[in-house]
Amino acid sequence: MVVLVKPSIRGYGILFFRGSLEGRGAYEILVSEENGAPRISGHFAGKVKVPERHGTTTMILANGQRIKLQIRGNPESIPLRFDVVDDESIAICRDLT
Repeated sequence: MVVLVKPSIRGYGILFFRGSLEGRGAYEILVSEENGAPRISGHFAGKVKVPERHGTTTMILANGQRIKLQIRGNPESIPLRFDVVDDESIAICRDLT
């Protein structure tokens, strides 16, 4: 198993659920590759109201780009943990490292 960890992406972002603004705060995204497959996850430090059925959500990064996330673990935890989920969002994160 070969794991390559790249520098993290940090900034201040805005989190949306179903188009509604639900949080603003600092984020950190960790980009790694394991045997050539991307693994991109992170956490959002701002206080967030996560709807009961949250599914995927959108975050606007500090540079204005939008990425899609899947909340991981307890949706009421601080920091809120997430995985980056779609190919376009993964490509955005890979390009930022």
